[in-house]
Amino acid sequence: MFSLGASVAPADVIALRDRIREVLFFFSDIGTDFVSKKIAYRQRMIIQAQKYARGWLCRRKCKKVLDVLRQLRTLAAQLDSVKAQYENLNGYKGTGMANIAQLQRQLKNFDKIKYSDIEDSLAKLTANVADVQAELRKHQELERQNEVERQASAKAKLEEEEEKKKLMAEAAQNGLS
Repeated sequence: MFSLGASVAPADVIALRDRIREVLFFFSDIGTDFVSKKIAYRQRMIIQAQKYARGWLCRRKCKKVLDVLRQLRTLAAQLDSVKAQYENLNGYKGTGMANIAQLQRQLKNFDKIKYSDIEDSLAKLTANVADVQAELRKHQELERQNEVERQASAKAKLEEEEEKKKLMAEAAQNGLS
């Protein structure tokens, strides 16, 4: 055992021992707090890394399904815009609205399709929407042509009536003179 010698009193040794214990206890408390904070931080970072990795794995696994859902949302938005445009067309409203209603039913039933058939069904649905949009453009062009023809015929009628009035006025003046 270690001995301090005769010059140090036992009371001083006890006081020194107590002071050392106090200092060690104080610093050990700080060290423990620091270590516990470090452990908690690392636990949070591990959880964050796990979330990121799980999300990446899920995105990689379900990418096709997520892409299909995104495309379905865009198709639904396109159908809504086509429907709004068809409401302005009077002559072709019935056929266009029927096609749109059929496509909207197909969109709603798309959830019941098997995973293996998703790509084929989406391709068909996209083609159908493209057909409806092409039909809308054709109907809009026909409607525009009909409007131009109506305006031309109305203009021709007005000119004809004005010419008749001029002829009648000339005939009336010739008859009076």
